[in-house]
Amino acid sequence: MAEGGIGNKIGCGLACASSAAIFAVFLAGNVRTRSAVDRFARNVAEKRVAGMVDRRVRSVQEGLHWASGAPKASAASSTAEPKEHWKDGTYKGWGFSRHGDIEATVVITHGRIETAAISQCRTRYSCGVIEPLPGQVVQRQSPDIDYVSGATQSADAFYEAVVAALQKAKA
Repeated sequence: MAEGGIGNKIGCGLACASSAAIFAVFLAGNVRTRSAVDRFARNVAEKRVAGMVDRRVRSVQEGLHWASGAPKASAASSTAEPKEHWKDGTYKGWGFSRHGDIEATVVITHGRIETAAISQCRTRYSCGVIEPLPGQVVQRQSPDIDYVSGATQSADAFYEAVVAALQKAKA
């Protein structure tokens, strides 16, 4: 069968050239934006680490009394005291990563974080792996959350979403 005529298959050369052109455009875009993506990820990580200075373990003995990066709470107190006072209400914020975006919803009651939730997960991976993080926000009364192995950027996006929501709730 002859190639290239009306109603016939396209030639192998044309298919290869088209594929090569698409790949070249993709590669050029990836190369051009890669440094910006890396810079953004580094900035998010630096902000998170800076906010966790008071949660670092200073000795092995102290580390033995910590769980999940936070001091063990006594039976009388299941949540921490808030570092700030927030206005009551429901607030939403977005966090961004190269794998997609996450929206967090934070409910403030009597100046404390009552609930935190992942209200929208628009990442290319399941947000199921970061489901424990909203509970940490409530327990710690802070956006400071643990990193999640294999979902670092999703955890960073959730952190940024909570920070954005709490910015709106500042008293």
